[in-house]
Amino acid sequence: MRIPAARARGILVLCFPAAPRTQAQLGRPEVKAFTVGIKTDKVDQHSADRYAMGISQPVILGPGSTDYAGLSSDKGQIVVDVKGLEPDGGLVLTVSETARTNRSAAPATCVVYPTTAVVCGAGEVQPEETSVIRTLSPKFFDPSALDAARHWRVTDPSAGVTIDFTATPHVGGTTVGITSVRAVKANNGGSEQASGKYDYDLTKLVATSLSEYETIRQEGSAGNYTTIIVDITATLASDSGIAKN
Repeated sequence: MRIPAARARGILVLCFPAAPRTQAQLGRPEVKAFTVGIKTDKVDQHSADRYAMGISQPVILGPGSTDYAGLSSDKGQIVVDVKGLEPDGGLVLTVSETARTNRSAAPATCVVYPTTAVVCGAGEVQPEETSVIRTLSPKFFDPSALDAARHWRVTDPSAGVTIDFTATPHVGGTTVGITSVRAVKANNGGSEQASGKYDYDLTKLVATSLSEYETIRQEGSAGNYTTIIVDITATLASDSGIAKN
């Protein structure tokens, strides 16, 4: 497929191998090895010190501010089993995680949409699992959507999501480098900012490696908020199937 990259003073042509766009991933369990670091910072701007002061009821002296911080990290494997495609393009799959310390998660059923939106049913789904399955939509990368700067944008106004992608072809190969900047504004006042890098296989429609750095702000009651920083890397450990037209 040929993508015109400029129209002034000649034409620069970028060549991407044609990628199957249909049910390429059906029946193809995949395993990704991951590492993740999590930093959580919780702030209560209206906390107060409580003193018994020798009486039956404590006395509240405030206002005040309390900052709680925590760090954690883990590594392990994420297993994805693709089940099928819905009529609206949603990819149905199950995802599970086996980690060395405390982040293991039982299988959960999720749907991944072409917008990269992820909707999961009952069960816990860790942020690193979401990062992996977000790239699995068969339309995650569509060469025909690129503009002259090798860029494309995905928006989902109902979810407050805007994602800017840029692709750089690897010369002589069947993979492409992709970078992303994602911004999310939640209805409850929360927000998410994330940057990502992916090596994407154009024949299998899968990211062979990825890294994401996310800053998530969750709003609580007035003056209370939590900031979570998630630093994820993952590489494709095994892929039992091949792409099908």
